[in-house]
Amino acid sequence: MRSNSQPQQSFRMPSIILVLSLLALGALIACLVQGWDYYALASSQRPFHAGYSDLRPSGRMGLVWGVTSAALVVFNLSYLLRRRLIGWHWLGSLRTWLGLHMMTGLIAAVAAILHSTLTVSSPLAALAFWCLLLTAVTGLSGIIIYLRLSLSLEGHETRGMEPSPSLKSMLQTWRFFHRWLAILLLAAVVLHIVVGIRFGNLWILGGQP
Repeated sequence: MRSNSQPQQSFRMPSIILVLSLLALGALIACLVQGWDYYALASSQRPFHAGYSDLRPSGRMGLVWGVTSAALVVFNLSYLLRRRLIGWHWLGSLRTWLGLHMMTGLIAAVAAILHSTLTVSSPLAALAFWCLLLTAVTGLSGIIIYLRLSLSLEGHETRGMEPSPSLKSMLQTWRFFHRWLAILLLAAVVLHIVVGIRFGNLWILGGQP
């Protein structure tokens, strides 16, 4: 029996977003590989490395990675706002925003890894870091669910049927957990930045007590 509801459009990543995002990810991974001789050192040995002043979290490049990651997190979460502004078509399609949301999340995670130098040495940094990684992991699982839903939509549209209710339920459950992880991530990042600017090199930020 054919459903009276309008067929839903399957999700496909806009090509330009995919290409640019993969280039950015590749560049960040190349930076990680290039600095691996520093990142692989024990914390006690890093101050003697030639790149220590640049690559440490508070160094020149470390701050670049941190600011990049924080900015991408804020932009990434603006997708939640865009979803509520359905009528604001001049902002771009939801399809484009979803693509940006997916890819900026992955790029932010890699930038955060570079900023942390693969060492989480404070409670506050650990909270922000693990929130970001968990959000990225749930984001990847969301991509898989969206792809499955897209394939289900394409298959069922030819038969005039609705996709599996269990798949839709899975998507709703995922959205709930991913949304609240993202909100916790934003709070952790803001707190990390505010405390860093206000108090500087404290133990809670990984500095000396």
